[in-house]
Amino acid sequence: MYIHTPFISPCRNSFNQKIILLDTRRSSIEALKVSSSKDLESLIRGEYSLGAFIERKNYRVIPSPTLKYPGDGNYYKGGYISSNHKSLNTNSIQIELAYGVRSSESVAKLNAITFANAFLDFYNFHKFDLKV
Repeated sequence: MYIHTPFISPCRNSFNQKIILLDTRRSSIEALKVSSSKDLESLIRGEYSLGAFIERKNYRVIPSPTLKYPGDGNYYKGGYISSNHKSLNTNSIQIELAYGVRSSESVAKLNAITFANAFLDFYNFHKFDLKV
């Protein structure tokens, strides 16, 4: 699974090898960063990220605490939806699912329940207001 967070440019600082995030004001989760006491790095790739909550359900996720960025993998670049349809003061995360988690209706239903629980854990942790 690959989670898109557009407008974030990862680069390496040769001194400490920490991933540096550039132009964070345009992040698709800037509203979460503003309302949270957590830094953007931990919200995108760290223990407070959506990837971390999904990873706790035993899925391989990028970005997450274990897999911080895609590297040379053959991942769909994407990000169009969250970069073109995000509204101010809202959070937007686009998710691309590998074929294996949606290969049949029964497999997709089983995985959907697990993903829904991970999303709910993420929302509850960050105390999102889920107005519909």
